[in-house]
Amino acid sequence: MLKNVTVGTATAAPGAKAKGVIEVAPLATGEMVTLPVHIINGAKDGPRLWVNAAIHGNEFNGVISALRLVDKLNPAELSGVVIITPISNPLAFFAKTRFTPHDGGNLGESYPGKPVGPITKQIAYHHLNEIKRNADYLIDLHASGVTNCSKSYSVLKYAGHPATEKRALELLLANGIHLNCSVDTLGKNDEPVPLTGSLDMECMALGIPSFMLELGHANRVEEEIVQSGLFGLENSMRHLGMVDGEVTVFADQIITTERFIVRCTESGLAVQACKPHDYVNAGDILTRIYDSFGTLLEEVRAEKDMHIISLKEDCVATSGDRVVFGAA
Repeated sequence: MLKNVTVGTATAAPGAKAKGVIEVAPLATGEMVTLPVHIINGAKDGPRLWVNAAIHGNEFNGVISALRLVDKLNPAELSGVVIITPISNPLAFFAKTRFTPHDGGNLGESYPGKPVGPITKQIAYHHLNEIKRNADYLIDLHASGVTNCSKSYSVLKYAGHPATEKRALELLLANGIHLNCSVDTLGKNDEPVPLTGSLDMECMALGIPSFMLELGHANRVEEEIVQSGLFGLENSMRHLGMVDGEVTVFADQIITTERFIVRCTESGLAVQACKPHDYVNAGDILTRIYDSFGTLLEEVRAEKDMHIISLKEDCVATSGDRVVFGAA
């Protein structure tokens, strides 16, 4: 049955759009911390898709993709509801930093949050409470780190919720990402950051299919990436039956089952021998390390057949540095 949808201060009637904020807590200045929210409430019944971006404040491509989706959607032609939080950590976003400057918190590791506690935990708490009340699916838009050369890829975390995980994978593939990394969070992992406390894992535990799209690079807006992110969101909606049109099916999508870090043992100048999304065989050279006189010190080689997710972008390497992030 069609009904009004309320998120934070925003309420949208069927067939209408609305915008408002999710209030969190006041700062010492008296200014209220708020998350902007958009609701597009369709004129026909259907699922509720939540699109989220900027959990890390320096990841911009997803923000622009999400806002363009708001602009394009016509509620009169929509089945279901789309809810968009384009800037879910406004404190970090407007400071152009990955983490919240007020407490150093990583919102990506802070869910389900706390009603009283560090401000990052409070953001997570109020954000997730609204998602729990309103979402059937959630797509979480991120970007690759600032020191890595990367292309867009996805992350789907498995934690023992097979029915939800199956629905998440089907929706994920509709986004047209070439390299899709599934991660068994219950097994052995070699991950660059902790997996616990992430929004997508909390949603999956609640029965809300969810995953992360790593759209391009942090610290910049890349128009081609923004456009591909927008197309993926629209195709996801076609997959869910929320908008008319034939679902685009993408060929040659890769699904990997493990991720791992490749490190150098020598210090010096790192020169990469491969590119993001390359497929390399065991024994292939990934990176060469030279000293400052140009003498070759080390050839970092693949220990197994693997796909390249990302590479160290600068050339200054210290022994033990991550030079390649791979998947198999």
